[in-house]
Amino acid sequence: MTEHVEIKPVPVPLTRMTRGQRGVLREATIEGSDGEMLVAMGLRPNCRLRVCRSGQTCIVAVETGCGGGCRIGLSRHLADRVMVEPIAAGR
Repeated sequence: MTEHVEIKPVPVPLTRMTRGQRGVLREATIEGSDGEMLVAMGLRPNCRLRVCRSGQTCIVAVETGCGGGCRIGLSRHLADRVMVEPIAAGR
């Protein structure tokens, strides 16, 4: 009998992802006006994103389901608190 084991990716801080990597936002511990502003710009749980630039200023493209989206620049301090589940290439 063959046992099926599903291995789920573990979320990592956005700062650990590299240019071109895609992922799904799982959690962000950003409170107050910074958190509210990011949510208003589309950075919310379960959104898909792509890293455009990593480093001191991390730039991510937030992908929406209706063909649109935007790019958001985050300081390293904020990006460190955004947990992303990487998506395997080709998915």
